[in-house]
Amino acid sequence: MKIFKISFLSIFFIIAFTANAQNQVSNAGFELWENVATNEDEPVNWNSFRTNAGTYATVARAKQVDKSSDIRPGSTGTTSAVIWARWATLAVANGNLTTGQIQAGSTTPANAANHNKTIRANAAHNMPFTATPDSLTVWTKYVPGNTAHQARVAAVIHGDYDYKDPSATADENYVVGKATLNYSATEDKGWQRLSIPFDYDFTSNDPQYILITFTTNMTPGVGTTAGRNGAIVSDSVYIDDMFMIYNPTLTAENTSEKSTFVSGEEIEISYTITGTMSPYNLNAEANVVRLELSDATGSFDDAIVLDEATTDESGVFTVSLPEEMEIGDGYKLRVITTNYPMISDEISISIEDNTPVTYLVTVSSEGTDATGTGYYEEGETVTIFAGTPPNGKQFTEWIVEPQSVELDDTQSATTTFSMPAEAVTVTAKFDNISALEGIVAENTVSVYPNPVSTTLFVKSAEIEKIGIYAVNGLKIAEEQVFDGGINVSSYESGTYIIVVETKDGYKYRQLFVKR
Repeated sequence: MKIFKISFLSIFFIIAFTANAQNQVSNAGFELWENVATNEDEPVNWNSFRTNAGTYATVARAKQVDKSSDIRPGSTGTTSAVIWARWATLAVANGNLTTGQIQAGSTTPANAANHNKTIRANAAHNMPFTATPDSLTVWTKYVPGNTAHQARVAAVIHGDYDYKDPSATADENYVVGKATLNYSATEDKGWQRLSIPFDYDFTSNDPQYILITFTTNMTPGVGTTAGRNGAIVSDSVYIDDMFMIYNPTLTAENTSEKSTFVSGEEIEISYTITGTMSPYNLNAEANVVRLELSDATGSFDDAIVLDEATTDESGVFTVSLPEEMEIGDGYKLRVITTNYPMISDEISISIEDNTPVTYLVTVSSEGTDATGTGYYEEGETVTIFAGTPPNGKQFTEWIVEPQSVELDDTQSATTTFSMPAEAVTVTAKFDNISALEGIVAENTVSVYPNPVSTTLFVKSAEIEKIGIYAVNGLKIAEEQVFDGGINVSSYESGTYIIVVETKDGYKYRQLFVKR
């Protein structure tokens, strides 16, 4: 095995392999090869008998691995690796592919001198690996020379040590975890996906390297069988798309900073996904994350899906609760996933009455058609009208309780105020027109023409201001400084009262008729 720069054409396969990886084995899809089209070809980062070592390295150095276009079902790649057993003069040499280096130390297959080994001093014969996955998955196609045969796959995560497989007693002190399986061929000798759990019941907890071994037979020196007409039938194994699985977890929490809501209100639920959700070598449907709402009793038998997202990543759902939910504290929320089925812990929420709190406004008035009485929310603008004054009276001011309420204009028959969080009573005050203080003899003021059609003229000494009223006391117009006639052409026909205030403070009243 060599370490070299990866070509542009290889980038696709690396992306496909690492897209959802946590900590994975290099070139586990066997798409990258070196010394292609020669007897020296090997998958990058993997080793066969072509790069072995040991006393009998030269004898054992034969081609027993090749690049194959026979790929597992659903693969996005184009190649797999195939290894096979062969008769090596004195014994059967099992097909062997490893991340370490094959040590050929004896002509007796089961001798401990024959093993695979991590060589820390040589980057071409070790694979750094510092994680602790839950399982190893890989696709294999086992074609045995005898249906009773079993192939073997073994992965050993170990510490800073030149570990051997099969191992010596001292080697076990450096083991962090093992995933080992002896497996048979399928009935049709086709592809199968193996899932092998790691066992971490060992003394070391310092993962530094991983030593992986694929062999054509679980028993050293077994794997060729005499076929028809003297032919030799050898065990072979095709290997494709290995992937480390980290068991996923799912948690969810209410990040809305409250647990009581009203119907239709917005809620925020955050969820966290860790681990392997969509292994690239499984060809499962895309994972869907859903936010579900229970009924008022907390049952999810007829759950409402509030939102969903197609993703393997953590995220946040920001949604509006349904309208017209029943009031109660039994509702639950949960997040579920589909690819690797998981259900989060349930989140409890309560639904309260969403009817707004209102307060009563009472408008008390002698006027006709007074308005404003009713219920209002806090902060709402309330408009009140004193109504049409009774005959012979005019509106003068509003009296309000509580006194803390501020009217926009207490002396206007129509005014507004901001609703407080309590009931309000407003009373319209009217005075008799004939009882106006300061009004003296009528004949002191001269108005003409009377009756009038368009312009009314007023004759009086030192006029300060003039007011015109309907006979019911409703003010029609007011002139602060009188200059010339008053245009009454828009007035309706009828009798009106004109009140003249002089600069010395006296008020004078006179009637006039509008034709």
